[in-house]
Amino acid sequence: MKNIAIANGLSLSGYARAELAAGKCALDLAGDYARALPGVDKVFLLTPAGKNEQVPSAFTRVEQKDWSLPQFLRRLQELSEGCDNIFYFHAECPLLDADLSGGMLDNHIRYFADYTFADGY
Repeated sequence: MKNIAIANGLSLSGYARAELAAGKCALDLAGDYARALPGVDKVFLLTPAGKNEQVPSAFTRVEQKDWSLPQFLRRLQELSEGCDNIFYFHAECPLLDADLSGGMLDNHIRYFADYTFADGY
């Protein structure tokens, strides 16, 4: 099974890079989470173009000048070509749980879901 993780970093707050625990910021923790997801071999971070901020090594930066909804959806389609599943989340969420997300993926596959989200789990 080929999965990818896409983190939305289009409107990060100043807190995304603030140290939280053990010298890591929310972006670092989100990258750790993405790398721990089942079947994920590529982790992308969507960012506005022109920002020269450093990106944690877990992410591959995907830049674009204007992120309109059609462009956003087109980019998701391009990045996910040939993939079975996409894990999509906001990049400054430090408390995501890869084990819980893996359980959600198992249920997603078992029950032939079109999409799965945390509120409906």
